[in-house]
Amino acid sequence: MAWLMNNLKCLLFCKNSKSGPTTVCACWTSEEQLIAERMLTCSPPPHTQTKESFGTLVAPTRFIPGKTPLAQDILDNWTLEEPPQYPHTVATLMAAAAAQGDRIGAFMDLANHACLYADDIPEHVEYMQVQLVAKQLPSFQAIDLVAHHAHAYWARHPDRAIAIHCAYGM
Repeated sequence: MAWLMNNLKCLLFCKNSKSGPTTVCACWTSEEQLIAERMLTCSPPPHTQTKESFGTLVAPTRFIPGKTPLAQDILDNWTLEEPPQYPHTVATLMAAAAAQGDRIGAFMDLANHACLYADDIPEHVEYMQVQLVAKQLPSFQAIDLVAHHAHAYWARHPDRAIAIHCAYGM
């Protein structure tokens, strides 16, 4: 976790250098390089109707990246012509993660709006939000806040995963 917190800023800087996106930083070991490459390529697909609504654990953290879950109430009261072929809800995400052997104990919402699925979060699952502006790189302070919330949660629950999403499911 310490490596992630210390190097997220470096990762963002390297991704946005004038020479183009890269994950090569001279300060990283080959193992850290592999972790950085995985972080950049493990995002789930864009917000489309696919089965892949979430990714796998991003080592060395216990983050599970995914799309924003739909509220069950939205699905229950669907008014559009066709309902989603693969509905993604808090319940389906938690069940699918459990089937892979991962226990989600918290949701970290990086969207810049009110939580759309708040009523669906079980009482034993924590909810955290760091509001980020869509389609903009987060500030270093925002990155520090995400890392702080995650570190504090994992200090209490080291065996549980945090489902993390933004408005665009990256």
